[in-house]
Amino acid sequence: MIKSFEENMKNYLNDQKNLKDQKRFDAFIEALGIFLAESSDQDALTTAETLKNSLKLDKTRSKAPYIVGFSAVGEFFISKKHRVACMLLSHILVKGTKQRNGYKAVCIDGFNDTRDPYRTAITEMYNQVDCDESDKERIGSFLQSLDTRLDSAAPDDTFKIIEKRLAEATVCLNEVNTMFRTLTNDSAKDEKIEELREQLRTALKMENISKNSEIIGLKNDISEILRLDYSGFVASKKDPYSEDLFEVYRSIISNIFKVLKRFGIPCE
Repeated sequence: MIKSFEENMKNYLNDQKNLKDQKRFDAFIEALGIFLAESSDQDALTTAETLKNSLKLDKTRSKAPYIVGFSAVGEFFISKKHRVACMLLSHILVKGTKQRNGYKAVCIDGFNDTRDPYRTAITEMYNQVDCDESDKERIGSFLQSLDTRLDSAAPDDTFKIIEKRLAEATVCLNEVNTMFRTLTNDSAKDEKIEELREQLRTALKMENISKNSEIIGLKNDISEILRLDYSGFVASKKDPYSEDLFEVYRSIISNIFKVLKRFGIPCE
């Protein structure tokens, strides 16, 4: 089984056109997930080694092999092949490191364009998995570089990062794109970049505050409306069962359902 899968994997990875074809990519990742779910740790390790050699990351200028690599790492992690996932991710980051400092653009762009759940899985892997110390340090450094990239990137790169994060935070992109189009010189760019950074930070904070305030407000409103019914229920707990008590309880329950429906929580 493993030889057959590895042969198909090599054929897929050796053709750059395959890496840019979304349907073939989806089919490969799905097949990898099915294979890993049934494979032993040793077979998973062998597959990862084949994947490392076939991606040829040191020779590519395309982000496509990195997207395949990062997605495969996520699939290894999801399939609970944790240490193999760490090893493979560390290899990808070594190949994606510049000779002097930082990471190649194709490596960073490849990670940013990797879809969930794989991109999220890589972050979770760093927090949850006991990798080798050197691998752990390398992965942490990469993730940290992504967090700080917004503040340290050149103006043109900053626009792309801000636009992507604003989209994920459901901030209105029309206004942001309008700002991009009106930038005419470097001094204006610097001012707008800082303005957009602050807008992003504020939007994320306000989103969390708004959600928490809405939940607290909803709880308080429901509690206030049901307070009288609850008091009546508590007062009647020691009363003997009777037809009148039954009617009281039915009225209380009916009112509870009406209140829930009023606040958008239908029970039908």
